[in-house]
Amino acid sequence: MRDYEKKLAALEERLHKESRDLRDELTQRIDGLEEYAKKEIDVGVTKLKAEQKKREEDVDDLSDRIKSSSNSLERKVEGVEEKISDNHRDLREQILGQSKNLNEEIRKRVIEFEETLNRHVGELRTDKMDRAALAALLKEMSMRINRELDTLELQ
Repeated sequence: MRDYEKKLAALEERLHKESRDLRDELTQRIDGLEEYAKKEIDVGVTKLKAEQKKREEDVDDLSDRIKSSSNSLERKVEGVEEKISDNHRDLREQILGQSKNLNEEIRKRVIEFEETLNRHVGELRTDKMDRAALAALLKEMSMRINRELDTLELQ
């Protein structure tokens, strides 16, 4: 019986020792797992923060490029608007100049025509032309007027 009690006590002692060893080993493994999990989580968080920071920088960079492009486009549009305005102003000035020139040319032609008409009327009164001479004179005047109008239209 004593022998069994010794064996049982030794077995109990060994069981307690193995239980403690198993508990210690299990605690060490759990601590190791916890430490590994914490490290992996820290690495993941670090990577996420780095990626988030990179994305924020990319968004800022893209935003800056969009603003720069927008400003550049606005400047180009303003430049084009100025050129259009300048060209429009130049065209109006050219049209006004040509209009004045044409008006002056027409005025001169009218004065020349009136002078010619008055001269011929004066000649008619003094010379008392016959109908054939009057017809020839009017024909000549109409041909001159047509030539002058043709030259005006060509200009």
